[in-house]
Amino acid sequence: MATGDFNGDGQTDLTVAEPAKNVVAVLPGNGDGTFGPTMSFAVGSGPAAIAVDDFNGDGAPDVLAADAASNAVAVRLNAATSPAPAVPTRRRWAVGARYPARR
Repeated sequence: MATGDFNGDGQTDLTVAEPAKNVVAVLPGNGDGTFGPTMSFAVGSGPAAIAVDDFNGDGAPDVLAADAASNAVAVRLNAATSPAPAVPTRRRWAVGARYPARR
């Protein structure tokens, strides 16, 4: 689970990994402790952890998901236009292939 203003409306939004659905879900904050309708974005196979940061330097929070089932990370780059959360661009990189440990 992580937070950020994904839709640029000045309210804190929530994002969570949903491994069974292979998505991250963004719940837009209403500013009063409640959330609007959930929007889901595909990230890969079995997102196990997520992080939020401005990965491409455009000033908007992006979402990184560590995909446990595929040994990859997926980054959803934010292209928000208020009021709808938008994290449409997905990039994936393979990492941590299951190689034997060196001794």
